[in-house]
Amino acid sequence: MITEQQRQRRRDFLGSSDMAILLACLLKFPLPYKKTDTDVYWSKVTDLPDSSTASTETGDWLEKPLLGLAAEELGVEIITEPERLFTVAQEGEGKGLLAAHHDSLIVGQRAGIEAKFRNADNATYFGEPYTDQVAMDVIIQVQAQMYCADLDKVYVVLGTPSYYTVEHRLYCVPRDEDIIEQIVHFGADWWRKHVEAKIPPNGETVPPLYVLKALERRAGAQIKLPDEAVAWADRRIELKEQIKALTSDVEQIDAKLIHALGEAEAGLLSDGRKVTYHRYESNRFDSKQLKIDEPDLAQKYMRKSHYRTLYIRKK
Repeated sequence: MITEQQRQRRRDFLGSSDMAILLACLLKFPLPYKKTDTDVYWSKVTDLPDSSTASTETGDWLEKPLLGLAAEELGVEIITEPERLFTVAQEGEGKGLLAAHHDSLIVGQRAGIEAKFRNADNATYFGEPYTDQVAMDVIIQVQAQMYCADLDKVYVVLGTPSYYTVEHRLYCVPRDEDIIEQIVHFGADWWRKHVEAKIPPNGETVPPLYVLKALERRAGAQIKLPDEAVAWADRRIELKEQIKALTSDVEQIDAKLIHALGEAEAGLLSDGRKVTYHRYESNRFDSKQLKIDEPDLAQKYMRKSHYRTLYIRKK
């Protein structure tokens, strides 16, 4: 797990996980998350807040115990303090450009341990334990780490759900100079062509919506928009009306299907497909009741949030 300061510092470098994303776009191998070279580009040229997901938070929670299990199995002592785990390449074409934040480094060895949590589907990209058969994105990431920190190998501990527990497997990826050379050259070339030149990889100069939403704005400021914005606004209104109409159509079809089921939970279509209408239960935190029963406690854990909504108002 890294600090907020280190997250901000990542903007100035191409990280080992960035290289995995860039090469996944080039070589068309799968990633366990939805990111592209365009996302990497905007993370370098704009000041974006950290965007944690449920998946990344789960990985963060499991990182420490997974590293502990791997260290115990290997019989080694590890460094896990974040301030000691950020390394920047000191030689070659990637000097001062490529950087890595390691999950841990092994004391007294030129080696590290990287922890990964993957669901059952993504875990299939890993082979037999105690080999170097890890997913392609992990190969790229740890080879970049070895380049930045001058390591000889990186152990990879994989955590994956198994029934009511988390199964772990250990792998060892040795340094590969040929792979490193390709990573470094591609990364340096990509940085020059896109980040330094301020040219997005997809050629689209309008940033993605999530980037625009994160930018700070001057409260109360108003400007005159370009003439073509009238057509954009009209098209948006048209599309919103279509969505509204289609949503209504879907609801009517849902009503017909549910009505046709009668008291049953499932029904077979004549082409062999099945329509189901099962009941699901979930436990949810009742924040309203907490505010009534324990107002002081509720206030203690209250977190202020903000958002913006785009409207097109009439004259």
